[in-house]
Amino acid sequence: MGKRKKNKKSTNSLSGLEICIALLGIGVVLTIGIVRVVGFIIIVYLIKKIYKVLELKIQETHKNGTVTPMQKLLNFLHIKNIEETTARLSNDIPKNEVMTEQDAIQELFFANSEFANSKTENTQFSVERNPSFDAYNDYCQNIANHEDYRAFNNYTEITFTGRNFDIPEVQLCAAILLSGSQNGSKIRDDNHYSLYFEGRYGIVNISKLHQWLYEQEYLRPALLSEALSLYKISELKTILESLGLKKGGNKSVLIDRIINGIDDDEKSRIVSQCKHLFLTEKGHIFLEENDDYVMYHKKSYGVSFEEFKKHRFLQGRNRKFYDTIFQSLSECAYIYQRKKNFSKLEMIYFHLSEVFYDEGKYDLSLQYTLYRLYFSTNLSSNRFLFEKDFVEFNGIENCKKRINSAVIFNQYTLNRIIELKDSYNDYFLNVVYNSCILPYCLFDKMDMADAIYDLYNNEYFDAEFYTNLIRTNYEEYIKQFL
Repeated sequence: MGKRKKNKKSTNSLSGLEICIALLGIGVVLTIGIVRVVGFIIIVYLIKKIYKVLELKIQETHKNGTVTPMQKLLNFLHIKNIEETTARLSNDIPKNEVMTEQDAIQELFFANSEFANSKTENTQFSVERNPSFDAYNDYCQNIANHEDYRAFNNYTEITFTGRNFDIPEVQLCAAILLSGSQNGSKIRDDNHYSLYFEGRYGIVNISKLHQWLYEQEYLRPALLSEALSLYKISELKTILESLGLKKGGNKSVLIDRIINGIDDDEKSRIVSQCKHLFLTEKGHIFLEENDDYVMYHKKSYGVSFEEFKKHRFLQGRNRKFYDTIFQSLSECAYIYQRKKNFSKLEMIYFHLSEVFYDEGKYDLSLQYTLYRLYFSTNLSSNRFLFEKDFVEFNGIENCKKRINSAVIFNQYTLNRIIELKDSYNDYFLNVVYNSCILPYCLFDKMDMADAIYDLYNNEYFDAEFYTNLIRTNYEEYIKQFL
């Protein structure tokens, strides 16, 4: 993105003349009773001026993104407010559905051309991640640390009592806490992590859950070697120096040397001072049985927790994590395809490609990546371009200008296709195009095959060339309805 233009100086700032007038007015009020009213009017006028200046300063502070993460995000997307965000996407959702703030933000992250690399013509695609993809994931990972998370996510408040340990939300949080205790963790007060767990899963007293896990022997105090493992190497060497022992070797060697060189009282002191807790055998068993919760917490692939819970069990048995995610996404894909919500269907196929990639099933990952390219080259996320009223109002030429090569041939998608070159098979294109998901085709199988060939065999990929082809096909297609 280019450099931001410097803001013009506010026309409402106070000049030296106005300040002088203010001082003169105050003097007049205090000395001459006849013009006291005039002085009063001048002062009122200047107070209004000062108020306007302060108000502008506050607005500038908001615009600079120093208020809340939500405002930072909207400013980053150049959106004044969330209503405008939803309005900009209102043409891309069925009339019987409501787009939430989170949906709008996610759509804009992936649809807004400012996040894509605009230098597509004669530009070599490097193996870098799509900035919009990283920005959205970083935002989702970090927003829980901020105060406006409660307003961003809707959740049901849950107070842990000990008797409701079997609730999925509680078990998920327990699995997360136990996972974090594999290398030791402290029990902290609710203010340390309550907002995070509250915002995502609704647990408002996570500290009590952490304490309960210790009381129920899922956690235990640290052993001497575990307590010493929490020390820095420099601290271990200081201890060895005070004992007159050698300071050479790696961390495990240093720890063993200290254990053998101190008396029982010193050992007890070190253990008693350690506040970190570690897993018991009971804790390990629980974590193994619920490791899919931890994996979901780390990466949910756009699947809500309600959907995850719904598909987690099959005939009383716990599905594997990736199977649960696949079932959840497949159901969403069926719903969106039936509703002809192709923009969201494109995102589902993107998540499916990520699932198979992380699972190591690279052939399926590539196939679903090609599905996503099929959607983007056929403008599935730009439904407004196919609305008669919109086209008649803006004109075909202006509509064609909205077809952006950097968005269609998303760099992250192309890099993934290049990375999985060894898994490519021409059969994949037959599967994609024989599905006939979209009721039209602006970029047919032969066009896609040519683009894939260029991507694999040429040093540079000319995305603009293929985008011009899409623009031409779009014009021919849309003229049929005008």
